[in-house]
Amino acid sequence: PGQSVEGTMGVPGSKSLAQRHLLAAFLAQGRTQVECVPECGDVEALLGALRCLAGDEWGQDGVYEGGGWASSEAHGERTTLSAGESGTAARLLTACLALGGPSRGPVHLAVEGSLALRCSRALIESLVGAGAMLGPPSVLQGAPDSSWPLDIDPVACPGQLTLRDPASSQEISALLFALAARGGGRLTVRGSMPSEPYIRMTESVLADFGVQVDEVDGLFSVTGRLRAPAHALVVEPDASAAAVVLAAGCVSGGAVRIPGLTSSSTQGDLRIIEYLRTFGCHGKVDSEEAMASGIPCRGGTINLSGEPDLAPVLAVVAAMACLHSGEPSRLEGLGTLEGKESPRLSGLA
Repeated sequence: PGQSVEGTMGVPGSKSLAQRHLLAAFLAQGRTQVECVPECGDVEALLGALRCLAGDEWGQDGVYEGGGWASSEAHGERTTLSAGESGTAARLLTACLALGGPSRGPVHLAVEGSLALRCSRALIESLVGAGAMLGPPSVLQGAPDSSWPLDIDPVACPGQLTLRDPASSQEISALLFALAARGGGRLTVRGSMPSEPYIRMTESVLADFGVQVDEVDGLFSVTGRLRAPAHALVVEPDASAAAVVLAAGCVSGGAVRIPGLTSSSTQGDLRIIEYLRTFGCHGKVDSEEAMASGIPCRGGTINLSGEPDLAPVLAVVAAMACLHSGEPSRLEGLGTLEGKESPRLSGLA
């Protein structure tokens, strides 16, 4: 207490990138090497689910054999998987399982913790509209209070999908993955698209696996088949975790560097550098690292609709700026935060 946060610090790999890389590796043809996969609950949940489908040894050596899961239809048994408390894993798995084709066999997708109290209404309605067989019946009765656990009887993915009024970018990413696994198709998104940087992240990961995604006015065109990249994929440092460290350097009057988090990153939360500068701090990101220093010394107004997860960190920075300058700040675009694993806005207030 009372000392500055200084130095070069490492942060875990991005769980958002890691989960996308792992699912793409599972669905793609060929063998994919993925390095720096973070050890965290969300990633472990997805790995556990995929290993239930591909075998317990899948990816133990950092090399992931693709081709998807074997058929269980002949046994007539419903495979039980768990997405843990990971909303990303739950949505990605729900779409890819539901639209994976009838030969895949029935699945029961379980969840844990607060995820059992959350819903993904737009995604469920899109999958049902595409012909997916989902249960229990309460899920299909309109405006469900929760979307999981879920019984899934896979159907073939059609070439045209529609998603109306998504509440999460993960719903869009899930359907893009389902279309990529099919070999292409189109997705029409009606309504606003929350947290767009995460959609761009999905597009970038699919591009690594040979699938191109083009979007014009809410119409996504997906072309190509998922194939393992010839080069190893390295999960870059998590920009959301780095934001905490970078902000800590600033509010404590120190200076912090994060190696490996570079200007080529597709992570939207890397905009923490730009936002720290809004509050009068010094920030920079280049081809090798991200860095920040300088006390927050002025207020500002920031729209975080693309990066709402930065709100807790930036609220602290804004508070420090208010203490030093007397100037108020305003954080906008936070409408999705109450529906996370906890009501983040209420808790933060």
